[in-house]
Amino acid sequence: MARGATHFERYVMTPNRRLRARIGDYGGELIFHNCGEVTDNMI
Repeated sequence: MARGATHFERYVMTPNRRLRARIGDYGGELIFHNCGEVTDNMI
């Protein structure tokens, strides 16, 4: 990721942003729970 890899953005963040937007269209909220460590580079 430090070298500019886009895998996390393409395969994790983008689909989840679409899902969050769709759920939001119906007045809901999407909450994620991560049992692992989340670093600043992942957000």
